[in-house]
Amino acid sequence: HELIHVDSFVHQGFFVDGVYYEPYIRADAWPALTNEQVRPYLLDSERGIVYRLYALNTPNNHLGNLVDEINAYGHVLPFVCTAEPESAEKQVKNLTGFLHLAEGYLRTLRSTMPAEYIRFARNKEARGIFVLVVQRAWKALRECGVPDHAIPAQEAAYFVRYSTALREVASK
Repeated sequence: HELIHVDSFVHQGFFVDGVYYEPYIRADAWPALTNEQVRPYLLDSERGIVYRLYALNTPNNHLGNLVDEINAYGHVLPFVCTAEPESAEKQVKNLTGFLHLAEGYLRTLRSTMPAEYIRFARNKEARGIFVLVVQRAWKALRECGVPDHAIPAQEAAYFVRYSTALREVASK
């Protein structure tokens, strides 16, 4: 997990399956919303262990930092589920917790900062790495035996459809 963070930081790109994707966690590349700002809008289901240990202790982190965590957990989960299944539950809990937080970010952006949501949906690099990392995390959870209904995905799935529609309209 930590090696994924270090490798991404050193190369200033999210490490995904041997490729480094920009933007990394530059604040200007991500929506202007921090953990502190998103907190009041989170649902009870989004206030689990990751909320208590991560979001409350990193008030200035933003969606790019969250994608970094989802990426790291998404990379290690398949290995943990195969090689160290007794640790899998904790890793699953952490990854789903970060996905819950991402759901809160997207819902908050969509409902309270629509212009910022649209900017994010139109940002090829940030949108692209967000979608890649989140879809990879969903796949890792499924491969670890987590049923679809237990994977936080409603807002992210909507975002994928919305940003795809925006790209299609722009290309016409």
